[in-house]
Amino acid sequence: MRRLKALVNWQTLLAALVALVASVIPALITPDAGASSPGTFPETATHTPADPKISIASWTETSSARSATTYVFTGTVTNLPDIAEIHVVIKSPTSATSTSAGAAGEQWLVSPPAEVLQDNRWKVTWTVHQRPLSGQWVAVVTGGNPAAMCEPLNECIRAMLQEDGPNAKGVYSTATIGSRPDGQ
Repeated sequence: MRRLKALVNWQTLLAALVALVASVIPALITPDAGASSPGTFPETATHTPADPKISIASWTETSSARSATTYVFTGTVTNLPDIAEIHVVIKSPTSATSTSAGAAGEQWLVSPPAEVLQDNRWKVTWTVHQRPLSGQWVAVVTGGNPAAMCEPLNECIRAMLQEDGPNAKGVYSTATIGSRPDGQ
């Protein structure tokens, strides 16, 4: 009887040791949760449990007599991070002759931040004085903790988007649509 009791105690101790090892090993193998990866901010970023997803539902274009064009973009977004902005970007008409993405001098036009409406909807109203001749419009969800970026946040995001467009640091999600509303 005594041997049986000693065997049970030994097995209990062994099971506890195995459970401890099993809980420590995944923590050692799992990549650092704070590590930065392309398209995200460093460890100080505020993320939602699921990646944000953005879509463009509609857009219109209205020209004025002063050669300005007003665009209205609408869409939906899910899992929007707490500190996030939605913008629409397109390559600047002055850089349309650029031969490769990221070429020196290439600039992107960046809309004002979207108004986030009820039911995961968003809307951008944007007046552009130099109408893009062609290209794809890209809606982007950008964000991060202001402490991890330059200040003020909205100017920093705008500068990054003007330089790198949808490939800018801090872009969580994108949605692309065709050339122009009139199909040209």
